[in-house]
Amino acid sequence: MRSIHLSSALLATFLLAACGDNIEVYPDTTLAQSIVIAPACPGSEAQISSARLDGDTLVVTARYGGCAQTRIWACWDGELGAGDPASASIVVHALPAGDCDALHENTATISLEPMRAERPLMLHAGTFDLLWRP
Repeated sequence: MRSIHLSSALLATFLLAACGDNIEVYPDTTLAQSIVIAPACPGSEAQISSARLDGDTLVVTARYGGCAQTRIWACWDGELGAGDPASASIVVHALPAGDCDALHENTATISLEPMRAERPLMLHAGTFDLLWRP
């Protein structure tokens, strides 16, 4: 008899999918260290208060509301805008943190490796425009 081995992340995805269509799946902590490429980003959009490049990583600080501090991650929809250099919009999201009026801030270092191109990209992160030369 052959056995089937599923990783915990894959098993969690299958279990969540089986529970209903209205469940929002958030990136796990390992994915949050690398940019998430998806047409829609889960979570609550956060306001970027600072962004800079450090080699092939984006160091971003974002503010979000809620009852407690939580983690943030960055998403890219996979679309490149026209121009030279081509442009890409990066959005930062946070886990929903409840319906409180508190304002929290968190900093994350996010690998841009999954969106690497062989040419420079103009990254738009909130009000910050960053020229990335991979």
